[in-house]
Amino acid sequence: MIKELQEVFFNNRLSHEIARITSMVQNGEKVIIPFCSVGPFVVHVGAKGADIVAFEKNNAAISMLQKNTSRNKVMQNLSVICADTIDIP
Repeated sequence: MIKELQEVFFNNRLSHEIARITSMVQNGEKVIIPFCSVGPFVVHVGAKGADIVAFEKNNAAISMLQKNTSRNKVMQNLSVICADTIDIP
C-alpha cells in the first residue's frame, strides 16, 4: 500500500473543500471530476447519488480509485476514463 501511495497524488488537507463541493451536489446530477486521483471527491460526490465521469491519467491512481470506490460502495454511477484531462473535448 505505501509503495502505491508513492505513485499517486493525494492531499489529505482537502477535507473542507471536499465538504464544500459535495454540499452543492444533488442526487442524480451529472458531475465531471478531472484529475480524480484516488477518488477523494469521487467517493463523497458519489455518496450523494451523482452520476460521475472521472478523469485520471495515472494507472496506479486508477487502481486505487477502483478499490476506494468499491470499498465505499459508490461504483454504480461512476465512469472512469484513463486520459489526460487536457484531452477532454
